[in-house]
Amino acid sequence: MANWGPTVPDDGEVPRIRATLSVNVDGWSKQVPGSFLGISHEWVAAEELADPDTLQLLKDLAAYGTGALVMRIGGGSTDLQRTVPGPRVWAALRKLHQETGAVFILGINFLAEDFQLTQRQMQAIRRELPNDAVLAIELGNEPNFYPKKRNKDTADYLACCYVNDWNGWAVPLSCPAGSASCWTQQFAGPAWGHVHMSPETLDWFLRVNIRWVSMATVHWYKDRAETFNTAKSLLDEAKMRRDATSLAKLVETAGKYQKALRVAEMNTISNNGLRGVSDTMSGALWALDAAFEVAATGATGVNFHWGSGQNVYSAVILRTQDGKPPIMALSTGSRLLLDSPLIYTAGQRGSVKAWPLVRTSDGSLRTVIINKHATDSARLAVSINRGSLGGGKLLRLRAPGGLFASGGVQIARVSYGWESTETVGTPAGERLRGKIDAAGNTVFDVRMPPGSAALLIVAPKNNA
Repeated sequence: MANWGPTVPDDGEVPRIRATLSVNVDGWSKQVPGSFLGISHEWVAAEELADPDTLQLLKDLAAYGTGALVMRIGGGSTDLQRTVPGPRVWAALRKLHQETGAVFILGINFLAEDFQLTQRQMQAIRRELPNDAVLAIELGNEPNFYPKKRNKDTADYLACCYVNDWNGWAVPLSCPAGSASCWTQQFAGPAWGHVHMSPETLDWFLRVNIRWVSMATVHWYKDRAETFNTAKSLLDEAKMRRDATSLAKLVETAGKYQKALRVAEMNTISNNGLRGVSDTMSGALWALDAAFEVAATGATGVNFHWGSGQNVYSAVILRTQDGKPPIMALSTGSRLLLDSPLIYTAGQRGSVKAWPLVRTSDGSLRTVIINKHATDSARLAVSINRGSLGGGKLLRLRAPGGLFASGGVQIARVSYGWESTETVGTPAGERLRGKIDAAGNTVFDVRMPPGSAALLIVAPKNNA
């Protein structure tokens, strides 16, 4: 239970940003699925998911949602696997399913052009896991980066052959006993490596494979590790807008075929992340903001990629050799998304952003506010077009050092310890009192330090 105290000024800073954030409770809205949040982990070291610390974190995340936690197993390792995963991997996945209710998207090899290997991998999935644990099977990974498949350049292979080749394997894998007995709609794909996939290419893929695909999947990273980035540039809003716009077009394309689209692999910087960027408070804010952007497109979920558990952006580090904290900012930031079935209205966009959500079970308004500015604090008038509201409660996500902090990230004044998943601190928030303006709106005065986020909870008056 949080200790709700009075609101306090933020370190005596003079706000340089002043703005009004208008929340229209009656505006455009979409349902956010209870199983929106997911994790992606490579096949390499997948058994670590059953490690006590990791399992406890996943239980904590699952407890905040209302649907199954979606675990995607695969990534770069999908097309590198030349064997069937061993007993320890399957035991770990079964334990995760049994103890958290998690369901899986599981990758099988397509690049190696070894159909018998892929078939054995798929048979193992069906043999080792209960049917209700398997959400989908992903055939291949990031075909837009395939090198010299069929001895063709990537662009030539995609243009001539990829869609039909994929179909050529999906059919016999789905109909091992012949066309009279087929398991339809068990695959996810195409697991495209970025959100700037041509909608025409996705349309082609789904048109040819509509019978075999249950959901479309793409990946989203802000950038590559080989490209210069800083904790500040990670939060560039112009790049966020371009990526989100491209993703929305893909969601629309998938919808033409009544297929959901999921961002099955997402994180800050691809190719293992970037130190000083992916492992900072900025990474938590990017993850939080990007997840809302995914929800705003109508995509059904997002899977934050942990790599093989040693990447710079991994949330849990079990084999660290450099003093890196075991719980990174990413998982802390992502927790703000999870509470119950949520409906959100359109967010304010800029260096200060607000994403309002309505909790359908009690009608409370939950507005996530993000100040992405590296140095400027903000004083915001959060105006809600309702006059009959109770008081506000504010929970903060912040860290000493703002965007550039690589440790000490707190949510509601609670942080993870450096050596375990045990939490440090007592939950605490701030009480806010709303004022009624001339238009009958309830206005809350919220101060936001630079490089921070907050959750403003406002209940209807009779529930306050």
